[in-house]
Amino acid sequence: MRIHGADAYGPGGSKIDTDVRFHVKTEFVSTSDYEKFWKLRTTLSQNGIDIVMEKDCGDYLVGLNNPISQGMSLVFSSWKDATRSEGFELDRGQNVAATCDQSTSWISNFTMNQYDAKEDPSDGDGGDNDDGELIIGRVADSIDMCLEQDCTACHMGTYSNAADREFPVCTDFTSYKYSNRCGGRQDSSKCGENDDCFRSWPSTDAKKWKSDDFACRPLPMRLIDGEFTYARRECRNMRKGQCIFGCEGTCHNSWPVDDPLRWKSPDAMCRCKN
Repeated sequence: MRIHGADAYGPGGSKIDTDVRFHVKTEFVSTSDYEKFWKLRTTLSQNGIDIVMEKDCGDYLVGLNNPISQGMSLVFSSWKDATRSEGFELDRGQNVAATCDQSTSWISNFTMNQYDAKEDPSDGDGGDNDDGELIIGRVADSIDMCLEQDCTACHMGTYSNAADREFPVCTDFTSYKYSNRCGGRQDSSKCGENDDCFRSWPSTDAKKWKSDDFACRPLPMRLIDGEFTYARRECRNMRKGQCIFGCEGTCHNSWPVDDPLRWKSPDAMCRCKN
């Protein structure tokens, strides 16, 4: 807390004491015409004192324009660090509860408002001399250039008044089911040159590979790197799913370890079990 002081926020904080009730307001700030999401602002309030944290990062936030306008969900979560592996969470001398049952947190008076956080930037980014409209261009070289975990399509974007400044934009957050690697004769135009291109369809489409939205799409890195649970039975052959890249061990159907759907998960596919 370089502005407010090291002891401003936290248990017994001089401005925001987290041991007692305080108010949190998070704003997704857009331009006055609601066309461009360009800033995040979080305000912490307690006893008439505010701590305001905001960041202007329009080039990164533009990837959330569509999810927000289409009804993005909000999630509340809590986690424990009994092993103290995340030391930054303990830099205020907190006592760590041995179990979650011994920990306490609460959220109350939650409200969600629409169209009440609009502000035109004063530094030329969004005003009369702004960067202009977002233009979605070519497919990104790799889907991993877009940092959103659930991103399933990544393109390079520019602004009409700043065409020399190119940046990755996530253009699809649809959940897809991925099966096997696309062949050389299949249309791979949705994939970048560094992507692994796989046959896919919307995970909720009962038509599966006969879906009208069937296409070759880039395989997200979260389906490649991670911890997976492996079925006992092996896949039929070593060319299924990711096993086509070669296995030192055996090939099994698998799914993310924390996925409650297990083998029914849209992220289930054949992977190498080494």
